Amino acid sequence: MAVLPEITNRVEVPHEPGEWFEFRDLSPIEQMECRRNAWQRVALGFVADETEKEAQVAFETSVLMLERGVAGWSYDVPCTPENVRRLDIATMTWALSHLAGAEEESAPKAD
Repeated sequence: MAVLPEITNRVEVPHEPGEWFEFRDLSPIEQMECRRNAWQRVALGFVADETEKEAQVAFETSVLMLERGVAGWSYDVPCTPENVRRLDIATMTWALSHLAGAEEESAPKAD
């Protein structure tokens, strides 16, 4: 199917037995929107150094992708953008790597 379906997949959190996340695949357009929105957020700040600016854009892009890509979880708090931003570093890193892997799998293959 050429259009990504609005389905989620449930994945166990490897470093938290019994906990799970539900992810939705982000389309290439949604991924680009995350990057564009991250650049807009950084442009509103006062970051002069280009290296620092790139790092901030990468961070903001990751957070925006998590906010869009995490559809649910087993935690006692609701899955909201605010709570996604409050994830610990281990869980955030794991969730980002899962999203990146899902995006690579859904990307069209070059012949």
